[in-house]
Amino acid sequence: MSEPMTLAGRIRKTVEIKPISGTQLHLLADEVADLESESDHESGPAKNEPPPAQGTTPIADLVLADIAERVEMGRQKYGTLLKANNGRDALWDAYQEALDLVMYLRQEIVERGEK
Repeated sequence: MSEPMTLAGRIRKTVEIKPISGTQLHLLADEVADLESESDHESGPAKNEPPPAQGTTPIADLVLADIAERVEMGRQKYGTLLKANNGRDALWDAYQEALDLVMYLRQEIVERGEK
């Protein structure tokens, strides 16, 4: 019996094999929501944070839509999807992107008036 595919594997398979239609994106978002509701969150809530309330907006839907939009933007900008062995150093590219993310996060913390 094969193991269930991870969420990242499902997204990767959907994005790399073919463009995501609105219906496919909706179905994938439903699968993500199912996985989120089944999760037992073994690690517990973050320090000094209360458990999450019910909430209003399913974030996974937004992230999946962002992925689909980013894939299409890359296709238009570069004329192809991101592929392995493309001559770039993916680790270095990702590291630089992570540094940018940290800068944006710190900016938001400062702008909120926190430390």
